[in-house]
Amino acid sequence: MVEKELVSKGIKPPSYSLRERREKELHDDMPSFLRMCGLGLIFGGLTREEKLAERREREKDKRQERLDQEMKQEEKRRQYHKKKSAQQLMLEEVEVVGDL
Repeated sequence: MVEKELVSKGIKPPSYSLRERREKELHDDMPSFLRMCGLGLIFGGLTREEKLAERREREKDKRQERLDQEMKQEEKRRQYHKKKSAQQLMLEEVEVVGDL
């Protein structure tokens, strides 16, 4: 309801822009007249569901790649701290033998 009011005033909320961009991405490879009459399906165009599934797979792969990269960076940080703390500590003690 609020979204429709904003669009009628000429203001596009971010959710509307994102939805528009995704819809355009789904149909960018096919002319509009083919989309209207369903001829795109005859000529081997991907259906909307197939494109959505493909996009989900791409996003899943990107997310997994990002997580792997973060894990590698975290492992590097941990190794650096291990190397730094692996140094031997030398403790010295002084013993007083006589009374003053």
